Amino acid sequence: MGRTRKPAPRARPSGNTPRADLVLRRLVDEFKSGGITETISKVAILKDPNDNRPCMSWSLKNRVLMVGQGTFDARNVAQWNRVNRRVIARRSAIYIIKPLYAYSCAHCAKGAAREAHLRYARPSGLFECAACGLSVEPRAVRGGSDPAVLRRIRGFGCQPEFRVEDTVGDALPEYAPARPPPLHGVAAKWGIQVKYQVDPSGSSLGSYEARSNTIHLGTESPWVFFHEISHAADSMVLARSGRALKGGQDPIQEAVAQLSACVLSEMYGMGSTRAHTRDYIRAQARGSGERELVRLALDVLDRVEGVLGLILSTAQELGGATASGQEDGHCGDGARAGKIRDH
Repeated sequence: MGRTRKPAPRARPSGNTPRADLVLRRLVDEFKSGGITETISKVAILKDPNDNRPCMSWSLKNRVLMVGQGTFDARNVAQWNRVNRRVIARRSAIYIIKPLYAYSCAHCAKGAAREAHLRYARPSGLFECAACGLSVEPRAVRGGSDPAVLRRIRGFGCQPEFRVEDTVGDALPEYAPARPPPLHGVAAKWGIQVKYQVDPSGSSLGSYEARSNTIHLGTESPWVFFHEISHAADSMVLARSGRALKGGQDPIQEAVAQLSACVLSEMYGMGSTRAHTRDYIRAQARGSGERELVRLALDVLDRVEGVLGLILSTAQELGGATASGQEDGHCGDGARAGKIRDH
């Protein structure tokens, strides 16, 4: 007689709702792709303790999920209505996760009673223990304030929220960092608007729009600001010879901005980004032949010289008047540039 094969063990249910499993997969994918670091750097923009956005009270994992879905501000319908905004018709919600709890009677659980868990009884509107008859108000059970109730997480569910980009109504105060980056005065001098908001595509931490003369930042990192203001300076230098920035990720202009940002980071004491800059430029030059690489290097260095010259000369003109604040430890744009150029 052949051996009877044991049935395969049944997979234990996760305890999550199906939608929660999909949302949690987003977090797993962030870790697998290595994008979690970039996403958390975007989340760092939410650190202002005076901010009254409801998301400020969320856990890090929910803020990561929110930013990963393309927004810095998400609320439920009632919360948007309280600030005189309404959700646009047929706009879809984004989802964050919330724990689902199982409740047990603390007294019965000590004796390992099979009926230790509390059930909600609709007729009485109370949570009741079938073993000892304990009755507890729902508010005390869900709030975790009653010592007679044991609470454990049995899984996760989802909570719908709507992005600010999917609402209309009264204007909201724009986010501004407590400590502006060095050289922010240069951007103001050139009439550049600097806006802090998540890139809806989630593809970058920052961007420069030459048409509207606007820098969009999804992080408070000064390195990203240096990269984008270098694009702005490159655009101004090119305009002198009747040229303009190309749309999209052009290898030469991206290398110009990154190399310029690397130099500015070291000059302004923001730390070295040499390794990242090297890898970034290698990625931009990938697939190029020897001749193309030589041309790229020569063109990049000529343009970097023009970019740095324009930025630092503007900072020098501004002097100490546009300091990020001597009181908070920043040197002024021009004062810092002056010290650097005297060496």
